[in-house]
Amino acid sequence: MTSCNGTTEKKFVSAPTWQLEHGVRLPGCPFTAGASGGPWVIGYNATTRTGYLTGITSLTWNLSGGGRLDAVSTPYFNQLTQRVYAQASKQATD
Repeated sequence: MTSCNGTTEKKFVSAPTWQLEHGVRLPGCPFTAGASGGPWVIGYNATTRTGYLTGITSLTWNLSGGGRLDAVSTPYFNQLTQRVYAQASKQATD
């Protein structure tokens, strides 16, 4: 498993179909497109291996323009996300 940490930044970008105005970006993470769906966790405790999920990797970026991916971004999980999760968790699965 690979991890990356740092300070996130909110960026407004011209890509309305991706709704990036509701997301955050973490520069300095050279993940590939295969990182999509990976968890974004805050308050991680290495002993208990627990933390709080705040997003999932959705996009990778080439910020430097050098052809290498050097940032990842996620839509930020908020109260609406929690409501969707709570409703989905009530659904029966077969």
